[in-house]
Order: sequence, then structure tokens, then C-alpha cells
Amino acid sequence: MSELERLYIQNDEDKEIELVVVKRFEANDKKYIIFYATNDEAVGNEIQAATLVPTEMGGEAFGEIETQEEMDLINDMLNDLVESGDFKPEEGQGHDHDHNHEEHDHEHLVAEDDEGNEIVFAIERRLEIDGKNYIVYYDENEAQPVMQAAELVDTENGQELFPIDSEEEWTLIDEALHNTDNE
Repeated sequence: MSELERLYIQNDEDKEIELVVVKRFEANDKKYIIFYATNDEAVGNEIQAATLVPTEMGGEAFGEIETQEEMDLINDMLNDLVESGDFKPEEGQGHDHDHNHEEHDHEHLVAEDDEGNEIVFAIERRLEIDGKNYIVYYDENEAQPVMQAAELVDTENGQELFPIDSEEEWTLIDEALHNTDNE
């Protein structure tokens, strides 16, 4: 395994953050970067990814991963790197939720499993279809996250999630996701 590239950026508190570049690659006419921070207390050493977009000064800036297809592409690349031995994750790397979620760009959903353990899901998208509200979400702790969906209903206990019961609802959600991805 070769020495990994390192980048240095300033955070909001003007502290220098060291980023270790796991991989730079191009796909579908976009540039991507997979990296982790070595000294950022806000996110620990979780593996992150971004697009690289050109700046007016001739450099590159981090852009957002916009679609599930891009996230799948990045996950596939990372899995290939691990399987080939080109990258060996450090202990605890991943998205282990020991930090403040409000510092991320995505919204989160916190749920409890049957044993009372907290599970944090990233919300990929909120949809309103035929007067019903839905969320599409995934478990960030999974190496290959699976998209899930649920109906979001206002109850006397606050907002609650209910499973999607019919194939018709799944079809509507799938169509809405594809329509927003193509806009």
C-alpha cells in the first residue's frame, strides 16, 4: 500500500484540518474524492466523499454527492479498494455517530430498535405524493446502505413512521425519486 496524499484545510474555527485522500477518481464526467480527517473532533476519522468542482482561481473545491447512484459508485470504489488491499480502514472508521449531526449537510432520523438501542438514519429525500408525506432513508453504518422508505404521519405523539404497505405506494415513491433525480 502506497503513501496516501494529504490535504490541509481550515475549518470554521480557523483550525487546520488534515485530510488523508483515500482515492481520487473520475466517472460520468465528474471528479470524486474519498477522504478522512485525522484531527477533526467534529467527525472523527469517518470516511467521507465529495465531488471536486473547479474554482475560478483554477483550483478545486469540494461539492456535494447529489444522487444515490453517485453514493453507490463511491461505495463500490471504496469496497474495491478494501478488497484489493489498496486501502485498509482504521479501527472505528465509518460513520459511528459519536458526534453532533447538525454539523453534517444531511438530515437525520433517530429511531430505537426492539432492545432500546439508538439507530441513526440519514434522510436521503422527503417526498409529498398525493397528500401523503414520505421519507427515503438509509443506515449510514452499513457498508452497502440499502434505501428504505416510510410514510411520515403527524400523530398526537408527534411525527411517526409507518411502513409502506402496498406495491402501488412503492411504485409512486420510485417514480417520484426517478423524476427528482432527472430534474
